[in-house]
Amino acid sequence: MAKLTKFYFDELPKEQQRRVTESFLDNGGSEDYLNGKFSREEVNVEVVIDEDGTLYDFRVFDPFQLVDKELYVYADGWSNWLLEYRDNAGHDVDEILDEFDGVPQDD
Repeated sequence: MAKLTKFYFDELPKEQQRRVTESFLDNGGSEDYLNGKFSREEVNVEVVIDEDGTLYDFRVFDPFQLVDKELYVYADGWSNWLLEYRDNAGHDVDEILDEFDGVPQDD
């Protein structure tokens, strides 16, 4: 399987930003998280993609809920992984990145 990597949205090359933006919006994300309306210290997005730029999951940093007052954010300002991606063995994004060096497991 393709190795997954975590990035802040603004760290991605422009072409990947375009593709991630499309997936982000298709999956219910608000454009205000990506369009620079707020400073990255106030609002940010962390994305998990593979080598081809396919979006697997994302979470938002919005501690003051400037974009979405309905979205639950923890005390650290981050939401959960909103697509709730799990590999075939049932590991979530954090487990895949931390325990398996970004490689999704089959079983």
